[in-house]
Amino acid sequence: IKSYYTMRRVSLLLSAVGLLVACNKNDYNEEPELIYFADKIHEEILAVGSTETTTTDYEFKYRGVGLVTNESVKISTITRTLTYETSYDGSFPKTTLYKVGGTTVNTTTYDQYIDRGSIKKKTIVETGKENLPTVEEYEYYNRNTLSKYTSAKKTATNTTVYTVKEYTWGGRNELNVKTSVYTQTGNSTTSATVVVTDKYLLNYNETVREHTRTENNQTVVITYTYDDKTNPRYLQFSHRMTHPDFFLQEGYGRNNITKKTVKYPNIAGKDYEEETAYEYFKNEYPLKAVIKRNGAIVGSREFTY
Repeated sequence: IKSYYTMRRVSLLLSAVGLLVACNKNDYNEEPELIYFADKIHEEILAVGSTETTTTDYEFKYRGVGLVTNESVKISTITRTLTYETSYDGSFPKTTLYKVGGTTVNTTTYDQYIDRGSIKKKTIVETGKENLPTVEEYEYYNRNTLSKYTSAKKTATNTTVYTVKEYTWGGRNELNVKTSVYTQTGNSTTSATVVVTDKYLLNYNETVREHTRTENNQTVVITYTYDDKTNPRYLQFSHRMTHPDFFLQEGYGRNNITKKTVKYPNIAGKDYEEETAYEYFKNEYPLKAVIKRNGAIVGSREFTY
């Protein structure tokens, strides 16, 4: 079973590499297939349980094919612009500066990669707290099949808080993730406490069709339905290289979410159903979208290429 998933994960990465090669070798293709990258995404969304609509504008600049060098985010409820500036070593992300209003808040350094661009280690340093870094490390069953994530966040000179995610593949389309936390102070280590459990049921192309999450004694079940078109964020290869769990992140899958159903067993008033209807550009990429929640319009999205 693990080998099956390895093959699938590798095939996805090979597809990305194939796109890169195809775009870098246009001289071998008289009529190469064009790939469109979203330059801007404009969202107007009414948050669940809120009466205020939040407007968010994303703008992207690219280096090469799908390698984002600058992402700026403007949110109507925040007066300052958030930006992510990424530098590269060849085609590999090297550092990302996270800035708020032009001031660097933290720096992420991508220290080490393994097979085919999978990230192995990255370090996050908050400005002014260079002696208190957070080190994130990823382990794999075999090449690109994620098995473990460990975050070591230094909170004081002798104290480090560890967050560990263990990925267990069950069956062909099931992934279970157990998140534990423990603290080490000097030579003393606390017992690990499980704080979150996640269960994902995946479609054949690794989009999540159902996600069950239990945290603080509450369980939520989220189900998804997709179109068969290209999700613009899936084409941002730099994100996939630095976030090996991208396929579990909502909004980063291969296709666009057209229906999302949220259910809280035994908790009244929190369930809802959200549907998104798209217009498409070149019959493949989303251009506009209208979002309805329980039948009422609550938001929209627009994409610029």
